Amino acid sequence: MPAISYQNTWVVVSNCSAGCRAVSFTFFNLEDPVVGGYTPERIALRRAICSAYNVADEIRVLRNGQAVPATQPLSPDIEGHVHGFKGFAPYDPALARALLDKFGYRDRDGSGYRSLPDGKPLVLHMSSRPRAISRQYDELWQRSLNAVGIKIEFQVQSFQEMLKALGAGQVQFAGDSLFLNTADDIMYSFFYGPNERGEQNFIRFRNTEFDVLYLQSRRVPEGADRNKLYEKMTTLLAAYSPWCVEAYRISNTVVAPQIRGYRKNAHYLNTQWQYLDIESGAVKPLRQ
Repeated sequence: MPAISYQNTWVVVSNCSAGCRAVSFTFFNLEDPVVGGYTPERIALRRAICSAYNVADEIRVLRNGQAVPATQPLSPDIEGHVHGFKGFAPYDPALARALLDKFGYRDRDGSGYRSLPDGKPLVLHMSSRPRAISRQYDELWQRSLNAVGIKIEFQVQSFQEMLKALGAGQVQFAGDSLFLNTADDIMYSFFYGPNERGEQNFIRFRNTEFDVLYLQSRRVPEGADRNKLYEKMTTLLAAYSPWCVEAYRISNTVVAPQIRGYRKNAHYLNTQWQYLDIESGAVKPLRQ
């Protein structure tokens, strides 16, 4: 998008082709006894949870419109993004309710909340942070899941406490975001099985086919062949749904008109000030 001049300031507004390298998501613990596992009913539960979440409200209200709906872990300006891909669960409460009904997650006592297929209560526990913005996301999740009959409770923890819980496999599901430059070194390493006990695969996702593709992608040069591997990995993640993909965040930059030499770098967040100049005569005085 072009720069917009406003009161002697240029606002450079970046769209996803130039500034959408951050993706927000919600991840599940695949070893959790409620949301984990690889059986059809557990996959259906995760997909239903993802379909229940109102991404449009997140973007419109919580992000003030500064994001676009995500379709996969890799954003449009990352090599390996599959254009037109629609395999992840879309926002669709009716679809979520249908999935839950089909796989036995029903309201058996008339309480308005669903039970597990074995009749035990279905209660989700989402990790959260003690911040005002986190409370807003918690409220959105609660409204979204209430709409499909799923009860949710929140475990509010400090960031350090959450990291310890993640390492111990004690987080059922939680939200997060990542700023990306590459697929295999950052994003898809979170799903690589041997990282399960390290500091990356907190999801505890294990899939032999994915692991083989990941290792291949690390050895293939950038280009069409590697992108095909990424597409296969993306398809596997969509099939097993260890994540809810939510939004690609838009990055905006405000630049004063006297700044010379600035170019937005989507790969690097910190501006190299030593390469910029200030032209004092470029600023026109405001009207008195």
